[in-house]
Amino acid sequence: MKTKATITAFLITVILTSCLSGVTSIPIATTLPTSFFTVTPTATSPIPQATIQSSITFTGKGNAILTVNKWRGPALIHITYTGSDEFIAWNDNENDRQLDFVLHVFNDYSGTQILDLAEQESWQTHYLEIYTKGSWEIDILPFESGRKVNIPNVVNGVNNDVVFLQGGKPSSLEIEIDESGYYFEVSGYGDDGFVPIVAGKPPYHGTAKIEKDLKMVKIEALGSWQIKILDTSK
Repeated sequence: MKTKATITAFLITVILTSCLSGVTSIPIATTLPTSFFTVTPTATSPIPQATIQSSITFTGKGNAILTVNKWRGPALIHITYTGSDEFIAWNDNENDRQLDFVLHVFNDYSGTQILDLAEQESWQTHYLEIYTKGSWEIDILPFESGRKVNIPNVVNGVNNDVVFLQGGKPSSLEIEIDESGYYFEVSGYGDDGFVPIVAGKPPYHGTAKIEKDLKMVKIEALGSWQIKILDTSK
């Protein structure tokens, strides 16, 4: 696992990376899972599959290295942190290689992010590394259990979140981000894969035209936000 020197280098990398909109080393899935809200079993997977997976919960205080025995494929990770010190978390594969999830906050926090959207075995989470002095709870949730909204709609939230769209074809998003945090990014996934939408420094208020096949919106932000989803008939 990581040494103190490695952790310091990692934090510097996180800060620099957060300032670069649209730059990523994470493999981007070309398509969402076959039925989108269902994790599809694969014959080559060494981990037993099921249509609906069971959630996994960890609770603790202070530093920890958690072994994650999850299904192979996409999931959501919801983290609640209580404290006034830093909270840092990231995921590793079975060979201790850092993967695509990271969270770095300085105060009380509750939010949801994507875990293991890429289905390759080398990109599956086997460990979570936690560095903090405060108390935390971590839930690994089935992908299909995410927040769903019909189109058109107005969605309000706080901190990182994932919103699944259904019941229509969106035409644009009116996005409002409050002034908390130092960076935000709104992106999504459609039939053809990853969809960049908007990113920058908060506060922000603007409208972005999007693909009509958008199925999921991913919000990376600290603080409150609102997204108004317009459909093609409006």
